[in-house]
Amino acid sequence: MKINMLRLTGILFSAVILIAACGGNDVNDEITGQETVVMTDITVAPASVDIRMGDTLRLTVTPSPTGATGQPFEWISNNPDVAEVSANGLITAITQGNAVVTVRSGSISKKIAVTVDGIARMKISGIAYDVTTLDTEELSEGVKWYKLSLPEFENGVKDATAVAGKGLVINVVIADLSNPDNKLEVVSALPVNLTETPSSVYNRKTTELNASGRKPVVVVNGDQWRMNWAVATGDPYGYDRSRPNGVEVCNGMVGESPLVETAGFYIKDNGSMGFASFAIAGTVDAGSATCSFSVVNGYAVQGELALFNNSAHCWPTDSAFAWSPYVSTYVSLSYPQGGWRVNERMEFSVTNIENNISTTIPSNINQYANAGGKSFNGEGAILVGNGASGTFLSTLSVGDKIGVTTDVKINGTKTTDKHLNAIGCLGSAMLQNGTPNENTTKDAQPRTSAGNSKDGKTAIIAVIDGRQTNYSTGVTLPQVGHIMKALGAYTAVNLDGGGSSVMVVKGEIKNRPSDGAERAVANELMITVKK
Repeated sequence: MKINMLRLTGILFSAVILIAACGGNDVNDEITGQETVVMTDITVAPASVDIRMGDTLRLTVTPSPTGATGQPFEWISNNPDVAEVSANGLITAITQGNAVVTVRSGSISKKIAVTVDGIARMKISGIAYDVTTLDTEELSEGVKWYKLSLPEFENGVKDATAVAGKGLVINVVIADLSNPDNKLEVVSALPVNLTETPSSVYNRKTTELNASGRKPVVVVNGDQWRMNWAVATGDPYGYDRSRPNGVEVCNGMVGESPLVETAGFYIKDNGSMGFASFAIAGTVDAGSATCSFSVVNGYAVQGELALFNNSAHCWPTDSAFAWSPYVSTYVSLSYPQGGWRVNERMEFSVTNIENNISTTIPSNINQYANAGGKSFNGEGAILVGNGASGTFLSTLSVGDKIGVTTDVKINGTKTTDKHLNAIGCLGSAMLQNGTPNENTTKDAQPRTSAGNSKDGKTAIIAVIDGRQTNYSTGVTLPQVGHIMKALGAYTAVNLDGGGSSVMVVKGEIKNRPSDGAERAVANELMITVKK
């Protein structure tokens, strides 16, 4: 019999491969001269990771027993928004928080806990800067304050607004709002002062919240007030000049309907946050009759209705104040049953009706006290109307039950939140969907910014000092977006800046205000925690 040796050789070689694939050690030994060692476990180093934002660390895997072989390793992060991991085990810290990295080979796996805290490097407008943590404090569970320094930072501004030298100092608070004990809210200045410093708000709220078992830990300045806008536009109503530029909603009580700016930053009832355009519309119902309004705590155009509440601050008196540039009917109301809230009907009782009330337009602040209008005297709200709205109000009687509904629309859609918080911001978002806004003001100033993480559950609030040579030179608005992104924000807005930029932590001013002292402002952002 003739044997095809080439074919036989192929058959024998295939048999060797088949036996090897089935784990035949004898054949494998004959080919390699070594025995295959099956991997039964793996060891990962380090076993847990503590890392700062912007830093990297490579994990190493050692198979067991020594010399064992196995399948390629697979790396997975359960929270890549906090810590990413590459295909070869390189961890990159993105933002503060916790993640678990799993390394797997076949049926064998190990989990490594990753904690991201602090910040190592920060990239601003394409340039990476080393970051020094000057100070830090855990204010409560899930709420942490940092004081950061970038000694080599240069803002690149060369015009007349530029401050010489290098350096940047940032005070930042990162708060986990998924923890129900932590809350971010908006605080309106007291009407008696028109504006109020963050330190004053901290002290006032410490007293007011004491019985509720809560306390403030952080207060920063909020929206810009209208003085510059009123002067620039020739606004004749001096009362407007102390009010915020944009929307203001404090735990379901509307303090300001948007006029100058419709953009704002919101905090929903569940703690989630974001940037949006705001519109406020309301309805008053009395029996089968209704009358709409779109102005809260400000004057309406002739014939329209306005609603005033205890957040109304038009000029310094000892209480909130209702007014109109037109001769109007004023209807006083009780406080709402069940408390203030938006997007839901509130019931009031009519307590007083006054007709033909005039308001004198004062030419300066010293005349405000004698300008007419109506100071609150225990009322929960006051409706002011003339023309068609005045006719509606004239149908009411003392003792009537009426309903008031104030709807807040976010990007054109009515929200369902009853105790919403919202604050106006200056123009567009500085950071939108993780992308810094490059088309904004390029002068370098002190800045205050508020933002949120990608999942909307973590608040990032930064006060960036400026106008101080070789300490902190200030930043442009595009740079604010880059800084907030480096701090872990996905969306961030610009609040009032310049001399208004102030951060108060546990009653202490932590930054260096450029005016040399803190400035009173129209409203504030405040973080409170459980005592």
